[in-house]
This record gives sequence, C-alpha cells and structure tokens, in this order.
Amino acid sequence: AGAPHGQDRNQIEQVPLSAWEFVFSINVTGVFLMSRAAVPHMKAQGYGRIISMASVAGLEALPERAAYCASKAAVIGMTRSLAYDLAPHGITVNCICPGSIRTDRAISSTIRAGWTDVDAGLAERAKGIPVRRHGRPEDIAAAVAHLASEDAGYIVGQAIAVDGGGLPPNAF
Repeated sequence: AGAPHGQDRNQIEQVPLSAWEFVFSINVTGVFLMSRAAVPHMKAQGYGRIISMASVAGLEALPERAAYCASKAAVIGMTRSLAYDLAPHGITVNCICPGSIRTDRAISSTIRAGWTDVDAGLAERAKGIPVRRHGRPEDIAAAVAHLASEDAGYIVGQAIAVDGGGLPPNAF
C-alpha cells in the first residue's frame, strides 16, 4: 500500500495534521489491520507469510517527505517486531522496500518535472541507479513470490530493498 503524495510533501511545519494522519492510516494502520486479522488464522494452521510494502524511503531520508519516510520506517519497525513474535508459530514476517519503479506514478512525476519525452526523462532519472533502469512491477512481484515460498522459511524480519542497488551503503 502507498498513500498518494500530496500535502505531505512539504516542510514539516507546513504539513497539515490531516495529511500526516492520512499517510499513516494507509501505510501503517493498513498493515496493522491486515496483520491483526490474518495472524489468528496463520497461528491456527502453524504457518503463514506476512509480506508488507515499505519503501527505500523508510531506510533513507528524502527531502520534504517526513510523513512518508516516517510511515515506511514504521512499517519496517512493525515488520521486525512482528517477526520476533510470530516466528515461533511458523509465520515469517518481512517487507519489501521498493526503489524507483516504473509505474503510472513515476511517469506522472516525470511529466510534472517538465519532461515531454517520458522515456528520456525516465532514462535521465535512472542514471543514479546502478543498474541504470527503473524497476518494473514484476521485480517487486518476484521478491514477494520468493518471500511467500517455502524456500524463504529462514528469511525473517527483513526489510529487503528492491532498488537496483540504488541505496547508498550507509542507508542499511
């Protein structure tokens, strides 16, 4: 889940409380409610996988994104806490931290940045990503599929960056 960027993109003193609360209601409370509803069923069967969407923004600072960064950091913290609580019940809890993914939102952002040639704009923006491209939704789906598989039974409490190597080394 991801709350849309809007009024939360500003200096902190200019972010309305309603925008802050909206971002947290989607990004954090949504994960909490889903987990709370699913855990009793997973405990009863002695097995489960909880895989949430955080963001590299929860691992690194972004300017004028305090609400978004804080909400995604909260998802990472909740993931790690739930992982400790639920692992003894056969339930793994992890989160994916997508980097720049080529979605409609990324395309709109490129257009808002003044690019008329979207592909050229995205290519320019991708120069800062070591693999020199934006991620695809399929990249995120592959990470989720792996975490949901039997092969990932020993991966617990992790915030996995799927970002083409875009995080600086000190962001971990």
